[in-house]
Amino acid sequence: MAITDKDIQAIADMVLSAIRTNSRSIEQLSMATSLSDTDSIEIAGGQRITIGALHHILKERIVASDITPKISELEKKIKAAAPRSVELEELDSMGTDGSVGQMLAFAVDKENHTLWAVCQNRMKVGTVSVFADFGPHVLYQILTTSNDVVDGKLQESHRDGRLHSFWRCFGITENTGDYPVGEWTPWQPFGAQTPIECADEADMAAKAASDAYPEGTQFFIPETD
Repeated sequence: MAITDKDIQAIADMVLSAIRTNSRSIEQLSMATSLSDTDSIEIAGGQRITIGALHHILKERIVASDITPKISELEKKIKAAAPRSVELEELDSMGTDGSVGQMLAFAVDKENHTLWAVCQNRMKVGTVSVFADFGPHVLYQILTTSNDVVDGKLQESHRDGRLHSFWRCFGITENTGDYPVGEWTPWQPFGAQTPIECADEADMAAKAASDAYPEGTQFFIPETD
């Protein structure tokens, strides 16, 4: 018995009706909030690919592209832009071996910051600016801290409510005038407006007569209860 066009149309209507009854639109599908490596998604040509395989392919393509070098360069710039820190006991060397050659390299390295945080026992206790003259002949440090300076030497002690600024320099070449090559000068008050604390009258007289302090430096004896 031959199948008529009417029979073919009836079969087609039944199939389409079954598809409409048993299929769901994308809005009717359950929402997924996570994917496993074995989950699959449909791709062109009636094919599918697992999430794990897709992740591997994308990772290889990203590494092979120029994105990775750009990310590395960006990370380098971010690191260079971030403020750095130096331990209190490393102010003389600034993370180098302290030799003239290393200090010269520090002065000309563009990636070294001018302003550093000074740390003591994991606390930031001051800031230090580090820079050189045009020569460069001399490396300078300007320190702002509450720590004490006694006879030109920085101390680990401090006094609450007091802030000091000091400066010193490090001779790099022979053309430094009175500054010795390879050595730091004693810390000196940064400007005559910074008063120097003295223990008593005798200490004040000795400090005033010392060459460690520039002309115009003020001295004081703290009041006692």
